[in-house]
Amino acid sequence: MNIRTTRSLLNLSRKIATRRPGRPILTGLLAGLLLGTCSTVQAAAYATGGAGKYISQILWLTWGGGTNGAKNVTLANAASTTATVPVYGVNMVVTCSLSKVGGGGIKSYAPGGWQDDGLDNLYNIGGMGASNTLVNGIMTGTNGSASTFTVTCVATLDGKPYDLPGLVVTDAESMAGTEYIKATADGTWQVMERLTCGTRSYTGALTSDSKSITFSTPTTGDCNVANESGSGSNALGLAFLTFNSSAYTGTNRQISFDVAIKGNGMTAVALGVLAPYFDSGDAPSTYGRVAHFYPPALTADGLSPGTTTSITDAAFTVSTLNTIPTTNKLGRQEDSDGFGLTGNTGATTDDTTGVNDEDGVAATTLPKLNAKADKTVGYTVPVACSGTGTVKGWIDFNINGTFDAGESAQATCGGNGSTVNLSFSIPADIKSGNSYLRVRYATNATELTLPSGIATSGEVEDYALAIYTQITLNKTWGALAVTGNQVNLNISDGGLTTPQTKLVTAKVPDSTQAFVIGGTSVTVSETDGNVADYLASITCKKISNGTTFVTGALGATSATFTVPQDSNIDCTINNDLRLPVVPQMKKYVRNLPSGTFSKTSSALPGTIVQYCITFQNTGNGLAKNFKLTDAFPANVIAPYGDGTAPADWNMTYSTSGADLAGASAAPTASTLPAGATVGSVTTSTGATSKGIILDFGAAGLPAGGTGTVCFDAKIN
Repeated sequence: MNIRTTRSLLNLSRKIATRRPGRPILTGLLAGLLLGTCSTVQAAAYATGGAGKYISQILWLTWGGGTNGAKNVTLANAASTTATVPVYGVNMVVTCSLSKVGGGGIKSYAPGGWQDDGLDNLYNIGGMGASNTLVNGIMTGTNGSASTFTVTCVATLDGKPYDLPGLVVTDAESMAGTEYIKATADGTWQVMERLTCGTRSYTGALTSDSKSITFSTPTTGDCNVANESGSGSNALGLAFLTFNSSAYTGTNRQISFDVAIKGNGMTAVALGVLAPYFDSGDAPSTYGRVAHFYPPALTADGLSPGTTTSITDAAFTVSTLNTIPTTNKLGRQEDSDGFGLTGNTGATTDDTTGVNDEDGVAATTLPKLNAKADKTVGYTVPVACSGTGTVKGWIDFNINGTFDAGESAQATCGGNGSTVNLSFSIPADIKSGNSYLRVRYATNATELTLPSGIATSGEVEDYALAIYTQITLNKTWGALAVTGNQVNLNISDGGLTTPQTKLVTAKVPDSTQAFVIGGTSVTVSETDGNVADYLASITCKKISNGTTFVTGALGATSATFTVPQDSNIDCTINNDLRLPVVPQMKKYVRNLPSGTFSKTSSALPGTIVQYCITFQNTGNGLAKNFKLTDAFPANVIAPYGDGTAPADWNMTYSTSGADLAGASAAPTASTLPAGATVGSVTTSTGATSKGIILDFGAAGLPAGGTGTVCFDAKIN
């Protein structure tokens, strides 16, 4: 819970009230219901003003009727007050009644009725002094007497008996001289807040068994020092009572405490109870609302059993509320969740609200839960806990959005700082996908029968938990694969944080594995190395029944599919070496300027002709270092012109490999591929005989690649 910082008392504006001579001094006891946060209540009220540290946490029980109470109403035996507090969808109902009233009777009282009252400076409704309408005190009806009475409280949570964890008790009215406030209960007391007034001493005395506390001050008269800016506010202390387990009696788990008040005039008393904090789950709503209530705890204060201590001394240590209990919890942390949390798909709302208290399970180090692993082995979840209560967990194995009866495991915690193993049996209907784990701790095992609902102790923690499909990616090689060639096998996505990659080498069969999440998209692929030299084929089948559900396109080096939830997967990428096939090249000739292309041509000496050679790689692999050479027969054909080829030969290259028979023009010229050259070459038939050469270099001619090279020549 959030504890508001106390405001400086020096800046408070108060109305000055003049003390009447002979006015009896009222002393009082105030107790309040302390909650994790404010909520709607009946027959009790939160303060709306004042400088108190816990103004939004303490719920003050009121007296005399109505929500805020009514002043000066006589309270007899059996007088009672009831507070109804809605908490996380259920009601906590607290009823306190009075008995064994001794002295001259008691009445309801609003702090601020006397000018030196201090409590209204800390907690009020409507303002300080006479403006305060928060009637949370009880006073005796006879001047100068001592009053005693017993307060008995019972509580229910969601209609069931509930153990109230404690009380808040404080001085409700200015106290001086021989006046005192004494409260006795089966529990221990600690000072959680104080109000000082100059150098005035205000003491707290504990009995040796710490069950009784007495507040008093040795100084007579009002404090009313100058720095109090008006009516004055006497010193006081707020005490916290934690009940012992032996304090609860009967089937209704009631508690009782005794009060004795002595005043020089009239004596006042007020009472209340301390409500719990609660921790809630944060898995999606389909898994049910769940909350664990737990008592607030305080840090150590400066009181010592069997001694009287000035709680206004500067060296005195005041307790503070601690929302992290020391026992009966999961892990080391636990914080209150206010009005409750709304779950999300990551089950992270509790992690990011207040303290991250989801530390009972080291979720990131849990072993992978494989949907189709050996079910006889089971699945174990180690859980850190403190206390001797029961730890119970649930896993949604079949991913149906609920925790079913057969999806639980439990163990008994072995004390503070323990670790227990929850051993789950894996059901036959387990599926792969994004699921959830819920772990609960409670001192009463019957409150853990269901994965949802209310428990009156302990803690709940929810975790996102993936149930995995194992995918095996195999590599096989064709008969013509080149030994030593390498590629990378890859499995990516599917819930993987980083892709699974393995370098494999021909011709060794190899594989890699990964755990992926059912229902997600996964990609298997091969990359890098010699991947371009091979024609890949990809298939995937379910191991459970051998059904092939993925057949990749021939030549595709990757396949993407949705991970099945009901089976592990076996995928194979086979590589066959790509082989080029370059058929015999076709030659065409035509007489210039207007002839048409044919396979042969008749021409007289001196005729200028145009030759074209077409080619195509009809194989499935790259034709590396592809080179086309055509020599001119000596004394038959000569280059056209006297310059250097290809400029004077009108030599051109085109990517088109179309049939030119009957065509009246060569294909449209194209830019040579990067690294390719075209030119002339001297042949072995003689120094004057030449030919053409088209060299694609290292880039080669790809599978399916085509082209045409043309040039002009003269018949000798």
